[in-house]
Amino acid sequence: MAVELFFVPSPDDLPSDRGGNRYVVTDETWTVPSDGPDDVLAVRDLIVDALAGRDLLAESLALLDGWAAGTDVIEASTVDGLSAWYHRRLHLWRWLHERLAWLAVLDRLLADGSVAGLVVPAAETTLAEMVTLAAVARGIEFRVSPPPAAAADSGGSARARRPEADRRSVARLRRLPARVRSALRRARIDRRVRRLAAEPPRLLVLVSPSDRQVITTADGPRERNPFLDPVIDALAGSALDPIVLELGGTSDGDDWARLAAVSGARTIPGELLATRFSRPADVATAARVEAAVARVAAISAPLVVGRVDLGPLVRVELVNGIRGALAGRLRDLPRMRRLLRRLHPAGILLVNEYGRPEWLAAAHAEGIASAAIQHGIIHRYHVGYLYPERAPELILPTRTFVFGDYEAHLLTEESVYRPEEVVVAGSPRLDLAALAEPDAASRAAARAAVRAELRVAEGDRLVVVSTTAAAVLTRFGVMPALGRLFDHPLPRVHLVIKLHPAETDGSRYERLIEGIAAARGMPAPPVTVIKAIDLYRLLAAADAHVGSYSTVLTEATVIGTPNLLAAADAGGDLLDYEEAGVARPVRDGADLLRELDTAEAGETPAASAARAAFVREHFLRGAAAPRIRDDLIALLERDWTRP
Repeated sequence: MAVELFFVPSPDDLPSDRGGNRYVVTDETWTVPSDGPDDVLAVRDLIVDALAGRDLLAESLALLDGWAAGTDVIEASTVDGLSAWYHRRLHLWRWLHERLAWLAVLDRLLADGSVAGLVVPAAETTLAEMVTLAAVARGIEFRVSPPPAAAADSGGSARARRPEADRRSVARLRRLPARVRSALRRARIDRRVRRLAAEPPRLLVLVSPSDRQVITTADGPRERNPFLDPVIDALAGSALDPIVLELGGTSDGDDWARLAAVSGARTIPGELLATRFSRPADVATAARVEAAVARVAAISAPLVVGRVDLGPLVRVELVNGIRGALAGRLRDLPRMRRLLRRLHPAGILLVNEYGRPEWLAAAHAEGIASAAIQHGIIHRYHVGYLYPERAPELILPTRTFVFGDYEAHLLTEESVYRPEEVVVAGSPRLDLAALAEPDAASRAAARAAVRAELRVAEGDRLVVVSTTAAAVLTRFGVMPALGRLFDHPLPRVHLVIKLHPAETDGSRYERLIEGIAAARGMPAPPVTVIKAIDLYRLLAAADAHVGSYSTVLTEATVIGTPNLLAAADAGGDLLDYEEAGVARPVRDGADLLRELDTAEAGETPAASAARAAFVREHFLRGAAAPRIRDDLIALLERDWTRP
């Protein structure tokens, strides 16, 4: 019997009379009740079934690079020496991953030929695109329904209260008119720039306020950049005494509090690019951008996935990126070059350099060396580090500092980096961690303190669950994996959801856990969702860590926390943790409880040896910041006498 298949955002959108049709609830936190109707499906269950045994990270990367290899997209998307391809490749990889996942789900739903029509909400834009392609390829009728009216925010949004310490730093200027305050602050920053520019060539360090994490120090918890701050501290007072540029920073609010503090005396805000180093001609790139758009739009190579061709959509997405992100970067490129000429640094230092290619291009154009520090993990699918070829348009840092031998091998053997461009230095984040094991009494006290802060009941096992900021990995990887783990009674387990620093919505995990419990008629385990906490301190207090697509799997290995890999598909084990013997796979709640029982017995000699071998391969022992400091001084020494 032919039926229509409706996609709806939530169970609240299900009609009471479904007229023999089928429905899919696209909220991945929703669980079909045990006594639920047969004509309603949860998208999370469909994802688990459709992606079983598939590694979409590998598939999407192979398809994307294969498509690019048959085109001139690198050259076609280049304007003023800056290619949109290398910045958009990371975005397009995840963009393609999401579409492959939806196509797999649709293939499963349409396999038996019983669906005669598809209805999808317009708010699910990617799903709507794939439904359109899949329906046309199969000759099935479809329609896109209008999105529901946006709910009004009757209460308004609450403004976060500024911490007392930050309020004090600006209180003295409160009574001044806004224009006077702004003028005074700009004058102060101008004087700072003049003072810094008068110094011998220094190191310009590019930092982002959003990269700060909570770190436990002797003076209590502080927010620090875990990869750059240790190097800044190590170089302070040296011939490369760093100048810090806060990307996106302004002379307002919390940003100004940092700039006005004694510790911010060598820091300048990123707003200078627009206020002090801009020129009217900077925006005159429209014609060159549109020429690149025309070249990319003329690419006719298909990207065939099953019955559909995604090639036209790839071109549209890349065109949008050229008109959006690339146009903005081209506007800022001359501003960056003017700032570099004014400060005449010996070099620049940054992280996430593959997301900031315009800074590498500006430094390269000014003859200034660039250096980058690894952050997170480098795995075999990391689009920001792994390239199939070294095209002339690809600008790499003069020096890339990596944590260990494994990462150096990937860059020099599996990618296009030259050996002299890569230095194994260790992880600056570990410089900030008190990894020396204290006595048993101190460990017990530290563990008890964390458990008390998180209100973990006596006798409960604290399980840290790490997440990711990548929306496509959350929806199609993390949530399905966690859904299988939590679809089981979990006595004596307290779940602590540790959000990624860039993640904003923690409520989805609470909805997932509470929804599963309600659907099964069982008690939900206690849950704490937290972001602002020292991760290493949390891991040291945990009975186990559960991760998928998460760098925390590596950090838990360093700390020695029992590591559990939530595996709903084949892609979450990014560094072969299971094969290395440093993580145990858990596919359901019974697995989780069994592994927690095993962990209570303590680490076996074999597991300890495997962990030590993994850490040796991925992290050079000893302090990383002094190594990076010494290498930078040696690398940039020749530039100190430059006028």
